[in-house]
Amino acid sequence: VTTTSSTTYSREEQKVEFSAVKVGDVIAVRGKRTGTSPTATSPIAATAITIEVPSVTGRVQSVSGNTVTLVIGNGQLETVTVSGSTAYHGVRGASATLSSVKAGVYIVAQGTQVSLTTLNADSVQVLGTMNFAPHSFPGHSGWAPAQSGGPAKSV
Repeated sequence: VTTTSSTTYSREEQKVEFSAVKVGDVIAVRGKRTGTSPTATSPIAATAITIEVPSVTGRVQSVSGNTVTLVIGNGQLETVTVSGSTAYHGVRGASATLSSVKAGVYIVAQGTQVSLTTLNADSVQVLGTMNFAPHSFPGHSGWAPAQSGGPAKSV
């Protein structure tokens, strides 16, 4: 990837400088392949570079002090470390705090990935819990997930 003085840089929809790009960052590049006959290995002349913010989504297994252990989609455990500067948000503008983060609650944490399984959280969105409500239709009976925050409904 090549850059010029007209290449723009951003992180979390905020303009940043080239110096904000660090080794290990995941980036998205917008640009065009260069050369007289560009190939998949030709350099890209970047018009815009976006620093992707690491995030993890999962169900809280436990909370111990500033350490939140999540079970993520593939069943693996991920550790989220929070601090006094971590911002908390609920769904649709609802307020949330660290006390909203408890076993069984689903969260999305964004911040800095410090290892393969640990993220230091700048922000945490508290999504709530999932309940399971019985449902049935001709030829089938079983359970379907229902978002908490309201009564479970049969389908």
